[in-house]
Amino acid sequence: MIQMTDISIQEQAGIYAFLKMVFATEPSSALLAYLQTPAVLESFKVAGVCIEKKELDVSELSKLQADYTQLFIGPKKHIALNEAIYIEQTPQFWGEATVQLNKLIKYLGLELDEHWTRMPDHIAIEFELMQKLLEAKIKAVDSNDQSSVEQCTKAINNLFKDHIIKWVPQVCTQVIDRAQTNTYKAIGTWTKMFIEFSQEIHKNFT
Repeated sequence: MIQMTDISIQEQAGIYAFLKMVFATEPSSALLAYLQTPAVLESFKVAGVCIEKKELDVSELSKLQADYTQLFIGPKKHIALNEAIYIEQTPQFWGEATVQLNKLIKYLGLELDEHWTRMPDHIAIEFELMQKLLEAKIKAVDSNDQSSVEQCTKAINNLFKDHIIKWVPQVCTQVIDRAQTNTYKAIGTWTKMFIEFSQEIHKNFT
C-alpha cells in the first residue's frame, strides 16, 4: 500500500488485489495482519482516517466479520455489490453491465480465481479484472510487446471509465455511512479516495 501521489502500474495492481480481497469475503486473520503493516496504516492516515492497531487485533475478528455480514450479506437490507444494481435504469441482477463484463472477460481470455461463482459485475471481480489487466500490461512492457501494451491500456481505461468509476464511489459512501466498526469506515474512505484519485491517473494513462 502506498501514498496517493505518483502511483506506478505495479502499485496499482497491488492495490486492486488488496481491494479484491477486502470486498470478496468476510475478513480473515491474514487480512488483519496485512492491515497492520506500517505501509498500510500510513496509507490510511494519508487518506485522513486512523485505525488503531488494537482494532486490528485477532480478538476483534468476530466483530469485523459481523460488520462485513451486516454490510454486504444481511439479513437486513444490505449494500449491493453488483454494478447493474447501480447503473441500470431499472436496478436488476444480470443487467446490461453484467453482460458487458462477461463479454470482456471472455474476449480478453482472462482466468479469474477458481473460487469465483459470483456474477461478472461483482465489485471484487471488477477489481480482479483491473488487477489482471495491469499485470498483463506490466508483462507486455517488460517483453517490449507494443501491440499488447496498447491493447491492455485500452482495456484498462475502458474498464475504469465505463464501469468502476460509475458506481464504486457510491458503494464506498454507503460503507462509510453504515459500517459499525472504524475499520470498515476507514476501508470505505480509503477506497473512495483511491478510486476518485484514479480519475487523474486515467486521464493520462498510456
